[in-house]
Amino acid sequence: MGEDELILEGEQGDLKKYVEDVGGIHGLREVHKVRGWNNIQYGAGLSGKNTPATKLSMNKAFIPPGGIAKAHIHVDFDVMVFLLKGSVRHEFGPGCRNSVTH
Repeated sequence: MGEDELILEGEQGDLKKYVEDVGGIHGLREVHKVRGWNNIQYGAGLSGKNTPATKLSMNKAFIPPGGIAKAHIHVDFDVMVFLLKGSVRHEFGPGCRNSVTH
């Protein structure tokens, strides 16, 4: 799928087709860009949208150098960050007054 064909913000494709379920163990191998949201392009990940998980979301985000995602919240689930390359700064808390750089 070309970058110009990414699913638009607010739309959801079938993310289950990217996940292998073997006896309740969910796996994901190749991660291609499948959707765009909030100035970031995402690959299929593992979350409640394609596994039985209810409190955790782990996705691959493609953030260009200098890229910025608008402030947003994660309601009722945790997000894990595993950086493959570069660094990222998160601003969080009331008024986004706290920050951490990984």
